[in-house]
Amino acid sequence: MKFSRRNWLRSASTMTASGLFVNAGISKFYENSHTPKTGEIILNSNENAWGPSPNVLKAIQQSSLQSNRYPWQTRQILIDRISQLEGIPADHILLGAGSTEILQLAGLAFGAHGGTIVSSYPTFPLMMQHATGFNAKWIKVDLDRNFNHDFEALKKAAQNAQLIYISNPNNPLGTLSDKSTLLDFCRSLPSTTIAFIDEAYMEFTDQGLKSSLAKEILSYPNLIVARTFSKIYGMAGLRVGYAYAHPDLIEKMKHYHIGFEINMPITSLHAAIAATEDQQFLQDCKQANSSVRNKVGRSFTDWKVEYVPSQTNFIYFRTERFDPALVELLAKHQVLIRDYADQPGYARVSMGTEEQIDIFLSKAKSFLA
Repeated sequence: MKFSRRNWLRSASTMTASGLFVNAGISKFYENSHTPKTGEIILNSNENAWGPSPNVLKAIQQSSLQSNRYPWQTRQILIDRISQLEGIPADHILLGAGSTEILQLAGLAFGAHGGTIVSSYPTFPLMMQHATGFNAKWIKVDLDRNFNHDFEALKKAAQNAQLIYISNPNNPLGTLSDKSTLLDFCRSLPSTTIAFIDEAYMEFTDQGLKSSLAKEILSYPNLIVARTFSKIYGMAGLRVGYAYAHPDLIEKMKHYHIGFEINMPITSLHAAIAATEDQQFLQDCKQANSSVRNKVGRSFTDWKVEYVPSQTNFIYFRTERFDPALVELLAKHQVLIRDYADQPGYARVSMGTEEQIDIFLSKAKSFLA
């Protein structure tokens, strides 16, 4: 069913007026929504229900024997492997403990201490929330009528900004911006403004990495592209992410790096190396994800639930017409989905296995159908 942006904006405006756009509240809910109990079906964290690859599990077991060693050499092996896969020089790659760390480093390096960061809203807020704790200013720009990034509005807002953050595909909406449109936007920015493209979910999209801007960092020294092993690789608990950027930008981010770049376990690094060698597993996960995502979409359409068509492993939908307490009601049935303190009447469900999604749909039907 077509998603009503008017209702969504009305509820968001209400929360703004009442002073509820606060980091503390969002962060507290984020914490509460990520503490599952044994036996619960976890559909609130956008994890890969099928991962990791058997190759990864084997690599973890074998590399655990090296736990007495620092991981410097293994870090470089992984960097070289990523470089080989993408065709980007190794000195243009920065590893992090998940893309979470990459987001934090970029926010501190280019936005903190009086800088300005611009982003669409809603989006994944971690970079901005972290940087505002270090005196950064965060400018939020509404999405357009189709729930995509409004690049004209973003361009106007970013005139004097140090950093602009684009989640593509955008979390929590699941929408993907056209590659050429996004690239034109990045080209239009002043050379002094850093464009940070978060591609955490890119591998799930129809075109996959063909929609990525990664190789464009070789032509645009103010562009950063981040990826992660947490999503389609199924390694959220192992904390491995990376960024593509000009070496000068990487050096600036490294100034804020804690732990001499040895803050990732050697087992996680070996796991990531093994994961890159099993591309068939990624394709299988993508196909399985598309299947259950289509099933959820069909059910929502049948139930006349408004939702945003997604290219990711999650779907954003409206609950206000039914029961706003849907998240709490499902939790009582051991099914965890996600809502947001600043977006009342809306929720996000992550894709799970066929069995998990069937349980979600059977429980949700009594509240939504």
